[in-house]
Amino acid sequence: MGHNNRCSLVEPDFHSMNNFGWSQTNWAGDAPGEMGGLIWRLEPDDPGFAYYADDAGALTIEDPIEFSGRLCLSMA
Repeated sequence: MGHNNRCSLVEPDFHSMNNFGWSQTNWAGDAPGEMGGLIWRLEPDDPGFAYYADDAGALTIEDPIEFSGRLCLSMA
């Protein structure tokens, strides 16, 4: 049926490989400079579980907390 159709492909194992970074891009539509990279959804007990954050200091239940920003998901 085919001709010269023998090939083998190697599936790269990217699962559970978080790769955070900072770049001067503006994918989210604001000024250049944003966190980015390859981020996987993992359960907290997974050894590959990770987060990207900054130290906010000591907080109590009385301290208000607020987040704002833009999000761009270029792959899903």
